[in-house]
Amino acid sequence: MRSTLPFLATLAASLVLSIPTGLLGCGGDGGSGSSVNTGVPDILTTEEPKAGFQFLETTYTVPGTNAERTIRLNVWYATEDLEGTTARFNLISQDPNSLLDASVSVPRGRAPLMIYSHGDRAWGGSNNALARQFVRNGWIVVAPDHTGNTFFDNTVPRPFEFDVVRAYDLQATLDFMANLPSDHPLAGHVETSRVLIAGHSYGGHTAWIAGGPELDLAAIEAGCAPNCVQSELDAYAMYEPDSRVVGVVALDGGIGATRVADAGFASMIAPMLFMTPTDDAADQALFTRSAGADVTWVQLAGACHESFTGTLSCPTLELSTSLPITATYAIAFGIRHVLQSNDAALLDILDGTTEVDPVVTFDHHD
Repeated sequence: MRSTLPFLATLAASLVLSIPTGLLGCGGDGGSGSSVNTGVPDILTTEEPKAGFQFLETTYTVPGTNAERTIRLNVWYATEDLEGTTARFNLISQDPNSLLDASVSVPRGRAPLMIYSHGDRAWGGSNNALARQFVRNGWIVVAPDHTGNTFFDNTVPRPFEFDVVRAYDLQATLDFMANLPSDHPLAGHVETSRVLIAGHSYGGHTAWIAGGPELDLAAIEAGCAPNCVQSELDAYAMYEPDSRVVGVVALDGGIGATRVADAGFASMIAPMLFMTPTDDAADQALFTRSAGADVTWVQLAGACHESFTGTLSCPTLELSTSLPITATYAIAFGIRHVLQSNDAALLDILDGTTEVDPVVTFDHHD
């Protein structure tokens, strides 16, 4: 029998149980930050949690095309500041709960990392609500602006190799966080050997690629014929999944047969949390096709495409319902697979034993 978790009132629970050595420090390397939550996600619903925020930047060379690429990084972290300068991500988006250049509450040891991939023509700060909930649970979150595919910087037509370039962006982001400048307050305090990738819409497609299914290079080449450029094909052929990725979350974003054949899902290196609205034939088809992988499918009745980000309201499901559900499952999934927690209440959420909310339909295959 399922039990119901009244998470709107009681998800702030089960802090610091057991966690791999090095993710939580005890003295030694100092730090004043909060301990990492390894139990049921602590989701603040009575108000918006706050987080420190800053912009960073990294440049790398894209394999295959050898193009030099610079991406801006949106970084959220713990701070003890209660007020400060509102972070403005672009001309149309800001978040008063992301405090620009706030003081850094340095983690005790190394904090877990979530890297987020935004959707088509969105921006790295577009899911700040989810980022701040992760920070509340002891994580650091980094979201690259996918240069050439943001609201104010969108290349048309999209380069053929761009699907895999976005995945390279995530690897470059991870490399940067693993090698922060020594004078950065978070240097040495970010755990990058085991990380979570999440993404919405086109970012969900990117998360699927990051999860490591075998790319169907024959189908990819057929898709660009007769105007194939070898360097574009090489970008796909040279892509190798990053073994540091141990969990992936796709928020209403899938991947089609023109990129991955059904058999290719068996090669995934990381389990997938697939969150979608209900009753979508394409989502059902993808869940069926990915039967060779470890996929948990969570559907939200009444959800809209932006129900998982809060960028737009949804007339059939309040954001006050959908956003805490999204955060609960995404953070729980990260705690399980990045922190390797075996907390019983956490596992009950992730195997469907606990009903997080009546709007949720839960399914899983591995």
